[in-house]
Amino acid sequence: MREIVRASGIKHVFSDGTNIELKDTDFSAKIGEKIAILGCNGSGKSTFLNMILGIISPLEGVISVFGVEPSKSYNKIWHKIGAVFQNVDEQIIGPTVWDDIAFSMRNYGYKIDEIDNIVEKILKEIGIYQL
Repeated sequence: MREIVRASGIKHVFSDGTNIELKDTDFSAKIGEKIAILGCNGSGKSTFLNMILGIISPLEGVISVFGVEPSKSYNKIWHKIGAVFQNVDEQIIGPTVWDDIAFSMRNYGYKIDEIDNIVEKILKEIGIYQL
């Protein structure tokens, strides 16, 4: 099976000095597998997922998603990954679903007509064009 995510020797240190280390952990997820990431509060679950999404970079170690390092080349994988965060108020950016989907593309410098075409296609594909 094709590998989706690979992580090895991960370490991240937050600005307050909080240290998250998964150094002795090798992680791999392949297409079709169902994965659960479990741990106590503060153990690094959200940090690990934020690394997979390219939101933060590991200080040490390697994370790859579809063979790409997400924090450096997110534009190559954005259309293949996504997440729903625990607190919805922190993830909804615009007043409409259209604006939320278009947000990242605007930040990556896509042209307006290109954004409109992509967003329209996505909304029609998943059956929520009216939102």
